[in-house]
Amino acid sequence: MQSVRLLKTVHDMLEITPALLGICTCYSDGRPTIIRMLQSGKIPMSYASNSSAANLRWREMISQLHDNVEYLVADFIDEMNRLSVYELQQPNHSDLVETAFSSYRSILAAVLALDPEKHPSWEHMEHIASELGRTRARAGISVNALVQAIQIDFRIIWDRLLAMSDEQDLAVLATHVKDLWHAVDSYARYAQTSYHVERNLILREDQDQRALMLSRFLSKTSPDTVLTNSLGVAFGLDPTATYEVCAGINDPAIGRVRLRAQTYSRRVVFHAEPTQIWVMFWPADIPDSPAHPLRALADLSCGHVGRVAGLSQIPAASRAAAEIARVLEPTDVGPYTVQDVWTRFAARTLRHRAPQAFISFDRAFEGCSPRERGQLMQTVRTFLLSGSAAEAAATLGCHRNTVLNRLHRLIDLTGLDLTTPRDAAYVHVLLADTSSTTRT
Repeated sequence: MQSVRLLKTVHDMLEITPALLGICTCYSDGRPTIIRMLQSGKIPMSYASNSSAANLRWREMISQLHDNVEYLVADFIDEMNRLSVYELQQPNHSDLVETAFSSYRSILAAVLALDPEKHPSWEHMEHIASELGRTRARAGISVNALVQAIQIDFRIIWDRLLAMSDEQDLAVLATHVKDLWHAVDSYARYAQTSYHVERNLILREDQDQRALMLSRFLSKTSPDTVLTNSLGVAFGLDPTATYEVCAGINDPAIGRVRLRAQTYSRRVVFHAEPTQIWVMFWPADIPDSPAHPLRALADLSCGHVGRVAGLSQIPAASRAAAEIARVLEPTDVGPYTVQDVWTRFAARTLRHRAPQAFISFDRAFEGCSPRERGQLMQTVRTFLLSGSAAEAAATLGCHRNTVLNRLHRLIDLTGLDLTTPRDAAYVHVLLADTSSTTRT
């Protein structure tokens, strides 16, 4: 009956920790151990029925391992090399040996603790495991490799216990395996928690470093080759590729747009400058889709510079895109190119350098009624879109001669003939000035 109860205890434990099943069923040479021998009734129950004797024997066995931990370390190193657990990110041999010594000693000391998890040994084990998680995270070792190594810790200890046991000791192991597993499982949990905390910290550090590099890069008039190549490596970008650049005034909606674009492609780079300007750029070969950056920016007002030849030209292109954004009206939505707003740039310069040009143009219409001035401006704007009187008439819903008559009226008032390219361009600039009274 005692054997049946003990067998049920082991099976119940294994349902919670199935990883123990293979370890507890046979030696490495295939000889049956705990579960098979319990099932056959071959394990003497003297230790299992006497908890004091079983506890004493358990502590003797664990103490013996603790005092001879170098054998566990040697087995661990051999197993790690055989399985190539750290094949891609192999720590140096001395580090591996040192951490193995400290790990085994802390785990076995925790198993020996009479008051689990409140004993100083458990605090020490948590410190050792946490340090292991941090160092492995910093070394770039995967969490899967870390967990596999800790699983080997348990298997090495268990194999050594089996090797030093006789048939009477197997009952002791069966009743105490949960204590060993609890210590190793706690060790793994501490290490994993520390690992993920450290990886998140590394990620934030990397993000901060990349943001600083990007800010420095964009602040340069002409970034040098070293900085340009470093930025390419940090963001996974080809320094020689062709790029698209957008920039705009900071807007609450830019966060949503950024997330949408960067989710679509990791090659989309975003930076918010302290001057309230944001910059976004990406390789021109990103395939078109509803989440393409230009489509994602369709509802925002911003400047756009396309066909930027190489990463080194992006700082200049981003400043040009920002200047485009600064001349846009609140009603202007979507990416605008310099071709879209060149007249506004010219008007701003002309207003600053020769404001009399705008004053003279406005005064030319002082003798017109508001109705006539409105008709003239509407006709001028419509005609400038195509340079065709017939197309302007069709758009305005009037006769072609009406358009020509109004253009002649403009000549009478201002001396400017829209059928000549120079005068047409000049009027384009004059009408682009936001302070002009003749814009509407």
